[in-house]
Amino acid sequence: MNQEMKKIAMNEAVERMDLIGISESDIVHFSLGKLTKVVVENGTIVRDELLQDEQEMIEKIEKKYDVIVYYVIKDLGVWPDGKMFDRYTLAFVDTYEDDYDFVKNDCIKATKTLSAYIVNVEEPRCSGVEEFRFKVSAGCMINAS
Repeated sequence: MNQEMKKIAMNEAVERMDLIGISESDIVHFSLGKLTKVVVENGTIVRDELLQDEQEMIEKIEKKYDVIVYYVIKDLGVWPDGKMFDRYTLAFVDTYEDDYDFVKNDCIKATKTLSAYIVNVEEPRCSGVEEFRFKVSAGCMINAS
């Protein structure tokens, strides 16, 4: 992603975060070049710093898919058989500017959904871009899918 597109995508990410209802401190954090990681575990939601291996994972995904990740959710997903697995939900902005209004109006406002890269830690081959339903709790976005 070139520098001009990166600036446009970062501005779009800030608009989306504001529209979603993510806390102002997390938006400022992102504006300063740092990602917020929200960890959902045993019914609690905690903000945490990214580990080096998590940052490297995000950078690889950004490069491969030409996106800007703006929010990271670490939680548990559920297989169809009910077993749990560790996952990351990486909310991103892509380079398709023509879709930005659609995402804000039809996805965020109307259906509370977003595209994200979902990382299945146990089965990486099951990772990929998916739509997910989100909720906001105490200014933190969580994966409600």
